[in-house]
Amino acid sequence: IRQIWDWLMMALGAAFVIPNVLRWYWWRLNGWGYSAGTLAGLAGAVPILLMTLFAKSEPPLYMTFPILCGVSLLATLAATWLTRPTDRQILTTFFRTVRPFGLWKPIRVASGLTDAELQAPAERLGLALANVVLASTVILGCYLAPMYLVGHWHAQAAISLGVAAAAAVLL
Repeated sequence: IRQIWDWLMMALGAAFVIPNVLRWYWWRLNGWGYSAGTLAGLAGAVPILLMTLFAKSEPPLYMTFPILCGVSLLATLAATWLTRPTDRQILTTFFRTVRPFGLWKPIRVASGLTDAELQAPAERLGLALANVVLASTVILGCYLAPMYLVGHWHAQAAISLGVAAAAAVLL
């Protein structure tokens, strides 16, 4: 069970992490790049599962995770650059609504937002980073609490849920 769980969390997780991160921080990523990165990561994860199940050899996660992330990254970049970008109007509407951080300069310029609008107190990098940490804490706590309950570790489950609730209130 642990081997399958490790594969699900690390190998499959590696297939999704690069496209999921890039979609928020790089304006040029399109659906083709997202799909190619995910599919390449998934294709790379299958041999790891087969080795784990049938060859009885389990490659270490510290090796497989970065390799799968690299495969996913290469496929994401290649497919993104080989296909047309997303329509500018869609990107500018998205930017005006969400105002993501990262490599969005061409879209930021096309959005027509003033410097004052872009520097609003709610748009500060420090606040965004604090929100990411708090949201990650909420997600992790909500994820771990049921896992601890399954293992009958009630104190750890309560702590995880309490930390998640506190982070949610702060968020």
